[in-house]
Amino acid sequence: MKKIFSILSKLIYKIIIFPVKHRNSTIRSHVPKSCQLGKKLIIEKNCIIGNDINIGDYTFIGSGTRIETNTESIGKYCSIAPDVKIGVGPHPINYFSTSPVFYAKYRGVVKEDMFDEYKLSGFTIIEHDVWIGTNAVILAGVRIGTGAVVGSGAVVTKDVEPYAIVGGVPAKLIKYRFDRKTIDRLLESKWWEKDIEILSKNPGLFDKIEDFISELEKENDSR
Repeated sequence: MKKIFSILSKLIYKIIIFPVKHRNSTIRSHVPKSCQLGKKLIIEKNCIIGNDINIGDYTFIGSGTRIETNTESIGKYCSIAPDVKIGVGPHPINYFSTSPVFYAKYRGVVKEDMFDEYKLSGFTIIEHDVWIGTNAVILAGVRIGTGAVVGSGAVVTKDVEPYAIVGGVPAKLIKYRFDRKTIDRLLESKWWEKDIEILSKNPGLFDKIEDFISELEKENDSR
């Protein structure tokens, strides 16, 4: 009876509760119940989403992307292209074999888990307004700063600073999107926490970064 109740509960959540709760989003892949989802998301088909991940408002996740459970959060306004891998964990290289057969209980050989990749690598964090190109790989424990850009096919093995553009294998700094003063002003404004109506009321300033920041600062001063 408990098994039947559990199956019915899952079906009700999947067919009724989840679609109603996220009716303003477009979600075409399965997302675990334990995840915290923002508003107006787009998650395309064939994505694999791990447990307990927070995904912020207006973020886009392209088809075929895999986000491992060791990813703690993905911020607002992120653009994640198809076939991206986030939170890719390590295998032990100091064991006689790198195969999980010899350290993961679920493989049925050892009686307990013998290697903790979370403890070794930590959790992956993608901050706000991050753009990750197609086929990029983000290793476990890496933090991608707000406004950063990760080039297509890059393999990111260490933290990326806010508004940095990185690419290559392993990924290296190419340049910053803006000068240091502009980056500091953008971060201080915390624009991603503002209502989208405020952000979008002056579309003519979107590519005039100094004027756009000045308008945000005026908005802050008036409050």
